[in-house]
Amino acid sequence: MQFFNEVFNIVSIMFILLIVMAMAYITTRYIGMNNIRRFKNRNIKLLEVMPIGYQKYLYIVKVTDKHMLLSVSKDDIKLLDMLDSEKIVINDDNGLIGKDFKNILESVINRQKK
Repeated sequence: MQFFNEVFNIVSIMFILLIVMAMAYITTRYIGMNNIRRFKNRNIKLLEVMPIGYQKYLYIVKVTDKHMLLSVSKDDIKLLDMLDSEKIVINDDNGLIGKDFKNILESVINRQKK
């Protein structure tokens, strides 16, 4: 009888752990989707980031219809230049958003074969 109680306790703990993990996953997905929706159609868009040193970056930012080159460091942000919108090449690839793992893995394997 004691053996069955121990097995029941272990199974119930595993079930509770599974429920907690599922709730954490659902909560994370919900928060992530809300953040994507919140920042999707704004007037300010970050087009590109390039690290140039320790905690130093160059940003290309689109504000309404103007493109700006910003220098961002730990202590300050500087406007380096207003860019000509016609000369900017915009990459429409959204990175990993909306892609499933199988397609990402296949593209990585195909790149390794080349």
